Amino acid sequence: MLSLIYSFFKSFLCAIFGNHELGAKIALERGNKFLKGVPGQCIAQFDPFYRGVCLYAMARKTNKAKYKKHANNVRSRLKRWIKSGFINVVHHSKILDAEEAALCGRIHDAYKLYKEACVMTVRNGFTHDAALANERYAELLLQSKDRNSFLDAVYRLNEAIKLYLQWGSNAKVQMLRDKYSGIL
Repeated sequence: MLSLIYSFFKSFLCAIFGNHELGAKIALERGNKFLKGVPGQCIAQFDPFYRGVCLYAMARKTNKAKYKKHANNVRSRLKRWIKSGFINVVHHSKILDAEEAALCGRIHDAYKLYKEACVMTVRNGFTHDAALANERYAELLLQSKDRNSFLDAVYRLNEAIKLYLQWGSNAKVQMLRDKYSGIL
């Protein structure tokens, strides 16, 4: 059980710190073993989300079907949980919906879903998830050649930095400032 918990936190850190390749590798290797191995643990609800972030990021980067398939599976799990009344993962589902829309080329749908996720996470006090949603949204916006998208991306990156600071992740803030020093 301890190795599963360790693996979960590795996934969490990979999603937050953008090491999506390693996070996706862990997600593919571990699958649902965490959920089966630690039933009743409160952190189990977060596992599909962080796996999904890494898997969708790698699906967008590589266009490999294995990432998309597993990402869609974890997204479907969240949908089932919500349908059964588990509302604590609605914001995670919204972020993964945005990731899926971006992957499928439905960019304007992705923009709308990311905006909704950003508002939902902030309103409900999920600071680190709000930061991550803003960061992922900014990364998508930066892929556009549109000037307004660029300005929106800068705004979203600044929001992510503000939220990561509120959450207490100075290392993540420095990482973003270094990565985007040319535009912030």
